[in-house]
Amino acid sequence: MAKPTFDPSGLESERKSLVELIGEIPQYSLSQFQAALLPHVSKDNIERVKDTLKITSDKQWMAKKMGFATPSSSDKSESVTFHALSTIFNETAQAAESLGICTSAVTMQDSPDTPPISSDKSAHKTRPDACLVTKKRSTGPARVDKSGYRANVAGISWADIAATLEYKKSKNSANILDDISKVLWSMSLVMALDPCRRATFAFTVEDASMRVWFCDRSGFAVTDEFDFMKDLDTLLAIILAFCKASEQELGFDPTVQRVFIGETEQFIIRCQLGNEIETYRTMRVLSETGAQFVVSHGTRVWEVERLNSVTLERLNEPTRVLKDTWIETTRVAEGERYRSIKAFNWESEQDRILASNHFLKFRGDEHVLVNGTRDTTFELIRRNCLEPEATRLDLTASTGLFSSENLLGKSTHPLDVPHSLARRLKKAVVNKQHYRIVFDEVGVAISQAQNFRDVFNGICGANKGLILLQKMGLVHRDISISNILVVNNVGKLADLEFVMPYERSLGDTVHVDLSGTPYFMAAEVCSGEYIFHFDHRLPRKGEIGFFVQNYLHDAESLWWVALWFLVYTVPAREPSTQHLLPTLSDERRQAAESCFPSISIRDKSNPLYNSTVREMAVPPEYEPYHTTLCDWGERLMDIYAESQPARFKFVEEKMDGIHENLDGLISSTSQNATTVGRFDAIWTHPTIPLMNANE
Repeated sequence: MAKPTFDPSGLESERKSLVELIGEIPQYSLSQFQAALLPHVSKDNIERVKDTLKITSDKQWMAKKMGFATPSSSDKSESVTFHALSTIFNETAQAAESLGICTSAVTMQDSPDTPPISSDKSAHKTRPDACLVTKKRSTGPARVDKSGYRANVAGISWADIAATLEYKKSKNSANILDDISKVLWSMSLVMALDPCRRATFAFTVEDASMRVWFCDRSGFAVTDEFDFMKDLDTLLAIILAFCKASEQELGFDPTVQRVFIGETEQFIIRCQLGNEIETYRTMRVLSETGAQFVVSHGTRVWEVERLNSVTLERLNEPTRVLKDTWIETTRVAEGERYRSIKAFNWESEQDRILASNHFLKFRGDEHVLVNGTRDTTFELIRRNCLEPEATRLDLTASTGLFSSENLLGKSTHPLDVPHSLARRLKKAVVNKQHYRIVFDEVGVAISQAQNFRDVFNGICGANKGLILLQKMGLVHRDISISNILVVNNVGKLADLEFVMPYERSLGDTVHVDLSGTPYFMAAEVCSGEYIFHFDHRLPRKGEIGFFVQNYLHDAESLWWVALWFLVYTVPAREPSTQHLLPTLSDERRQAAESCFPSISIRDKSNPLYNSTVREMAVPPEYEPYHTTLCDWGERLMDIYAESQPARFKFVEEKMDGIHENLDGLISSTSQNATTVGRFDAIWTHPTIPLMNANE
């Protein structure tokens, strides 16, 4: 899947929006931070290094090295002013090596003029003031910048960066905000771009005040600030900790190996599937939008080829799909869902065949181990030393941050999320575990379809999958155009990682908030409460006390998928006009934006209870498709009315067999849509990451 386009002109706005969306970050003392994330440094080793560097007076030595008493008193540029920090870091590393304390895996390099190398346009305008870069650099033709941007003369790639640094000579709210927004952005880029990362670090410096930053898939962390000009021992302790850190402690994943096939960067991944170790090499990315935001599952999906685990030669086997993700430690692994489907005592042989046909063929899964220990964010990466309920640094308060009205909704970059998703970023930090699953089938998501036959093969197959899940008492909770696949013309319902038993979820306070891909979430799931009460067929909020995702919400999500293709496609152009970009009329674009707004998903206009869909103009070829889709939506409205007939009343029996009841309408919509044939898509695939209460 092609990555979304990125507009560098909005970079500053993008960064600041990210800060506002994150809102606050757990803050720890330097000792807590180091105990959790970095190697221990003894006072004796600090003194030995100081002796080697001939430091007799901390204050005088720092003033001499830096060339001034404080950075704010310097009359030099910022790059010149703070260059001495790189010198101090590298001289400290050399002293530690000469003393036999450690051999540093990283060096510090200034990068004031050019951005690090990346094949991704979103990184080309991101230029840290300095970086900790690995001595063992990534190599291969893919490091050559072919995009027309000037290559970094120092040869720094984003794949080489263990930490970024941002400097300001003076300390004020504007400079603090600028540095924070830049390091959060850089850390997000590292996690988004590099499958070899489990975590990453950063530093901010304003005048003599320094903080150290960290992130993994559970979230961000930051230290208390300290005065590095006055507290040399603390500065040296931090430098020595980074010098002693292994690549694993610096955030790199020891279970993933970067390789180059010709000019293409790929990855070798070894998986323990049951009693077998299987080695795979990635061939192409199928999906990585789930990795675009730090506080997420970090999901990446590849088509892979199997290798001989010893010789690394390709085996003569069909290609497969490998999914790499970070799931909550409290969550049932996706592989367990596939095992339960296979083991389920189906009522009929037909159901068993349908289950085999409409779910992917599951090969195996693993909870990733690092040096024999399960790879989790709390226990392994953070060593159980960072209390989730820590004091929090309020970014908006500490920086005097701007109003969201000026910035939200202007982003086109995958790191951005709608305003209504911001609340999930401020929830308690949740423990995640590294997890991989392998499938024997390689499907094509309907997001990549070019004709309605494939789209509705997928939708009809997905509804068959929902029928089967309901028979098992399960709710899917993440229906989207990315999670519906077509394999050999058969539709399959994929991505079962958010599937939950409906009865269990009634009393579950962990996973019942919000789950799904926002554009395709049911309206009630977007709002987090039951909103349909039908005295006058108008929505009313807050009429039933608790909220639980249910089968009806899955059914509505499938309808949103079908609606998406109605509003965001046009009939295929004639060959003579193929050179022209497909466009929507102003009227259709207005209707599309009403159904699928990009700024606040919580405020989206729900076509199930207004006239937007019924009255929207569509191409003549789409009219039969349009009519049956409206009938489908009206039937959903009837079921909502039957299941929520009055205040504080919910009739669950009305949802019995809901997917089977809708199957006929879905088939009719399919028949009318497939007569259109090929279409041209008018969208860039939605890049909003998977959303869940615990992320």
